[in-house]
Amino acid sequence: MPRRALAVPLYKDGSGTWYADLRRYGVVGGKRVSLRTKDRQEAEELCKELLSDLEAKAHAKGLYQEHEVMDLGKGVRDFLVWKAEYSDVRDRTLEEDERALTDAIGFFGADRPLHSIRPRDVELWLAHLRQTVRPKRGKVVAPATLRNRIKPLSGLYTWAQYCDMVEHNPVRALAGPVKPRAQSAEAKFLQPEDVALALEAVRRLPAKDMPHQHALVSTFALTGGRRREVFGVEVGDVDVDKKTLTFRPNQWRELKTAKSHRVVTLWPQLRTVLKAWLKKRPPGGVLLFPSTHPRVRSMEEERMYRDVRTLWDRLNEVLGWSPARALDPERISAKVFRNSYAAARLQTLDRGMPVSMYTVARELGHGSLDMLDRIYGHLGKVSHRKELVEFRLRHYQKALDNKLMALDEKLREST
Repeated sequence: MPRRALAVPLYKDGSGTWYADLRRYGVVGGKRVSLRTKDRQEAEELCKELLSDLEAKAHAKGLYQEHEVMDLGKGVRDFLVWKAEYSDVRDRTLEEDERALTDAIGFFGADRPLHSIRPRDVELWLAHLRQTVRPKRGKVVAPATLRNRIKPLSGLYTWAQYCDMVEHNPVRALAGPVKPRAQSAEAKFLQPEDVALALEAVRRLPAKDMPHQHALVSTFALTGGRRREVFGVEVGDVDVDKKTLTFRPNQWRELKTAKSHRVVTLWPQLRTVLKAWLKKRPPGGVLLFPSTHPRVRSMEEERMYRDVRTLWDRLNEVLGWSPARALDPERISAKVFRNSYAAARLQTLDRGMPVSMYTVARELGHGSLDMLDRIYGHLGKVSHRKELVEFRLRHYQKALDNKLMALDEKLREST
């Protein structure tokens, strides 16, 4: 039989009227039809009647095949092979899906038939995840984390429906209050003077085992690059003469989307910092900021950073910023620097005119303007517009006098 166009036969339009997509039974007259009702229960009953009639016609023509009974273990294996072959997804995404589905197998059992897992079973799995998943920060697992854990199981059932092995998707059928949803919080960012203070702090901070820490943090602050994008920058990606820095996929990491492959401006402040680092950088290797973590320093091959939370912790400590104090800036992180860059870039001029949101979206690696408008567009205090993105300490010397004195004191205490 022809495969269905939609995994879920019921859907509704903008007015709330329910439709049934019955193209799965196209050989016996199945098509998309309006059920002429806005009531979900009534729509389900009408859809069942139409399906029953079409299945009877398919049986009469000898076209109908009974569902193959597949267990969870085999379903996961076949689904991952199918996704790797037919879907344009990153290897990292496949690995994350495999880990999540392996967890599902551990909870439900590899021999559990796919059709026997119901919404209540998924709800029990969610309760198990809340007890066993260890959050990176805080004591409670974030809803977004739980959503990412169960999303691959939903993908498995969508594929199984497509292959006519099940009729339901227990993840999609979860009740609203039970289903974890990502919380959309306002983007956290720093005002330009606080970015300047943070760059000065990391410049003065003893380098210890990270000689490139000032250049690394400056790259985050003055490109808006994502965490793994900046960690994976190679020396050849920096063109000091053309004043550009390129984010491209390489052996160290992939990029988030195809639109993430981009060339960004090497602003004068960052150009000066990177030129100084390239002169001091030890010869050999290709990474601009190779990992100097103690566990990998003894290894001959070059390694990319996975995280620099130790640096962020040291920086937050000397700055003395505390999330508990309402007037203090947000805790330093790569994401906060990205948000801060977006806010500052939106206030710049391009040939005397306010910079285009499309230009800023491309620099950040976004495929559309939606996220820029929704999350970044309202950030920052517009005091004056400049041609450049820069966070130079001398521009905010008066405003930062007291904070610089506190920073000096903290640095003396730390040494």
